[in-house]
Amino acid sequence: MKTWLDFETRFRALAPAMQFLRLDAQWGAAGEYWHIAGGGNSHVIQQFEILANNAGQQLAKALEIAGESESSILQIEDPKHRWYNLLKESSPAFGDLGYGEQRNDDGSSAGFIYTGSIRTFAEASANLCLLLHTSHPLEEKYSKWYWFHENYGKSLIVGVILVFVGYAAKLLFT
Repeated sequence: MKTWLDFETRFRALAPAMQFLRLDAQWGAAGEYWHIAGGGNSHVIQQFEILANNAGQQLAKALEIAGESESSILQIEDPKHRWYNLLKESSPAFGDLGYGEQRNDDGSSAGFIYTGSIRTFAEASANLCLLLHTSHPLEEKYSKWYWFHENYGKSLIVGVILVFVGYAAKLLFT
């Protein structure tokens, strides 16, 4: 995909099939965990996860290009979790917050565990793509030569071949 608008279109197309699902998050002393809950079509869920993974990869590239290589989001190695964390941080759809304290066998505190959910997370992903399109646009991967070849090069090559064919025909028939 070339732009965030391409991602936005794909996420928005998945939203109706995922409207009754939620993306659950758990983080804190026990680690970080993400789970898509509520049933749903496994193929649609798989498509969303692959798309989120791709968006997380592109997010890393966009942040590095923007000179934000120190961003805490880039410290997350899994691209899918990178995307989920950005959703958690920036989406107003993130809510249902709760927490609990993890205890050791002797009763001492082992730290806190936090939970939350994102409802309509496919729609939230589409909206996040719109925001990123403005704030961190994706750079074109292609060089100027590639652009020239795609837009003019093929026509020039065909034109040169036709000139030689025409010249050869002229020599044969005159």
